[in-house]
Amino acid sequence: MFAHWGQETGKRSTSNGEFWTQGLYYTEEIAKSDYKSTANGNDVNYPPQDGVQYFGRGPFQLSWNYNYGFFSKVYSSDGYDGRMELLKDPAAVSRSGYTAMASGIWFYMTPQKPKPSMHDVMTGYFEPNATDLSNNIDASFATTINIINGGIECGNGRDYPKVKSRGEYFQEWLNFFDLPAENGELDCGTQPKGLPAGGTAGKA
Repeated sequence: MFAHWGQETGKRSTSNGEFWTQGLYYTEEIAKSDYKSTANGNDVNYPPQDGVQYFGRGPFQLSWNYNYGFFSKVYSSDGYDGRMELLKDPAAVSRSGYTAMASGIWFYMTPQKPKPSMHDVMTGYFEPNATDLSNNIDASFATTINIINGGIECGNGRDYPKVKSRGEYFQEWLNFFDLPAENGELDCGTQPKGLPAGGTAGKA
């Protein structure tokens, strides 16, 4: 979780050689994109609203209207009456530190079919099936990259800069906590862009 927060929000200054300690610097995406989806099936429940933008905000840079809507449903007091507070006012995620951190923890803990939660992958609760394994999806840090941004970062070979950076963050945090080195993959260069529908989480 810390590794991805660093990649998404880090200042990346290397003046002290400890770039990995500088996460949670940015609260909003620097190169803002609208991220309104009209093709995702989740839009039926969480359609984009007029006059608002769903660019990245918070520690995981929560993006897309369906993510704002899904998070609003479980987080906001008005989530079940159809008003969808954060879908209408996504900027609330970056205005409030509490809401921002809640969005990050929610994204880390919540499976979104066909994706398992990042937490399930890292704790070993996610057990890849034959379809997953044939697509190089395993219970490793690499798969958490696919969960957060696989459509852009995965399947680009092992030297894709953003993927390498995430692995560097992860290794630094393992060293900091005096934990063993990761045995699994640190990059998703050989994984598909997204998790397969026939995988364990896709069938759940």
